[in-house]
Amino acid sequence: MLRIKETLEKLGKYKDKVHVLFISVDPERDTPELLKKFISFYDPDGKRITGLTGSPEEIKKVAKMFRAYYEKVPLKDNPEVGYLIDHTAFIYLVDKNGIMRLIFRPANDDPEKIAQDIIFVIKYFGE
Repeated sequence: MLRIKETLEKLGKYKDKVHVLFISVDPERDTPELLKKFISFYDPDGKRITGLTGSPEEIKKVAKMFRAYYEKVPLKDNPEVGYLIDHTAFIYLVDKNGIMRLIFRPANDDPEKIAQDIIFVIKYFGE
């Protein structure tokens, strides 16, 4: 999320053409209230990022559409936390028509480069 925040800051006048959807894969802990609090840290004015969650079945369906991986991993040595969620850390760039244009992997998630790519997609494929 920090990379996304930094990317949004680098978009300049194109910032208004971008909206981020953060989809939680942990509905057991990520209630709508907690998601709102989490998102507000990265998007204080609440205009650029929307946090989403759903039932386990809904999340499984969306993850399959994006070929995203997630798995609940029990923490035997830390019962207070209970578990972690191992998950895909890709950023997907989807245009206003719902067409996936780019996928950014953690290894190449430089905010400056991502911003340049987003601007290119906006210019090339229309605003």
